[in-house]
Amino acid sequence: MKELINETPESSSNTSQSNEFNIVKALGIIAVVVGHSGSPFYNFIYLYHMPLFFFISGYFFNEKYSARPLLLIRKRIKSLYWPFLYYALIFALLHNFFLYLNIYNINTPYHGITTTQFTIQRFLKELYYIATFRTTEQLFGAYWFLFVLFFVNVAFTLMRYSFVKLKIQNESYFILFVILLFISGNLLTYFHITLPYFYGYLNVVFVAVLIFYMGFRYRMIESMIPYKALYAAICLTLLAFNTYYGTIDMSSNAYINPPFLIINTLLGVYLNIYVARKLLKYNSKLLEYIGNKTIHILALHFLSFKLISFIIVSVYNYPDRYLALFPIVTGNGGWWIAYSAAGVFLPISMMFIIDKIKNLLSAVYSYQRQKSIA
Repeated sequence: MKELINETPESSSNTSQSNEFNIVKALGIIAVVVGHSGSPFYNFIYLYHMPLFFFISGYFFNEKYSARPLLLIRKRIKSLYWPFLYYALIFALLHNFFLYLNIYNINTPYHGITTTQFTIQRFLKELYYIATFRTTEQLFGAYWFLFVLFFVNVAFTLMRYSFVKLKIQNESYFILFVILLFISGNLLTYFHITLPYFYGYLNVVFVAVLIFYMGFRYRMIESMIPYKALYAAICLTLLAFNTYYGTIDMSSNAYINPPFLIINTLLGVYLNIYVARKLLKYNSKLLEYIGNKTIHILALHFLSFKLISFIIVSVYNYPDRYLALFPIVTGNGGWWIAYSAAGVFLPISMMFIIDKIKNLLSAVYSYQRQKSIA
């Protein structure tokens, strides 16, 4: 399964650029995990890590979908909605087992809500939530990103389609419309306006469309942008400096002002692409593999954290209910490094084993088929 973004832009179909953005995705998902680990670099990472993925998605948008929007929607159902259903269902089925293991605990609320056992009625209600692209499972709390990314792709595609049908060829009008959506998203957040189905995320969708469009436009001018160590160092310095002013939480459109979001997004994008291009010169197979497994890491890193939480609870003789603390018990004393390693490498280790088993079964099936034909 290609993860999060699985398109190849018409202008950059070569393997080198595909591998480059696999590394960018790897750097992005590692930043996500580190950001949840209690790392002291939390504020720095949160300045760009989620906007980075919206930018990448826009980069891979293929203009052919402007005339065939249903093709894009079908692809996004396959690459975003179905993986969400898969993992959300697994977590729902394991809910009561997690309670038994103290991974959830009735004395450790999640967002102020007490976690209790699923009855049959409650489980059926959870299935409804899952079918409508949401879940109450805290271990899949990062699902909001899949939801928003799905609707950003759909919204952008329908916008391009509408402009094609209306025969509006002046790109300036499209840019203006995207900016108006961006302003609308920020105003919705400012006035605490939410729509029922979108669970408060419509404002995030409107804001993220602009970042998506930035990635789309970047593809057209990327050959003109110089990537130099000096410029990357300036980006790094400015990002570090900006941590003193605030951070960015795209799940709730929380940032000091809209320009702060855009500026730090561009700084983070430039820095990550620069680093990816440098790493591409070396043996980067591991990072490329991580970049191809981003959804699995996104879905499983909170559960993987529980292994480190169990170790901490055992080492410090904490009460068993501490295991249910979300997302971590503590990142102090360097524990954030252990959390980060577990959050990345446990999911990809599992996926590596699954891939090997699939390849083995596929080889056996092919052999048996060839043998039967012979």
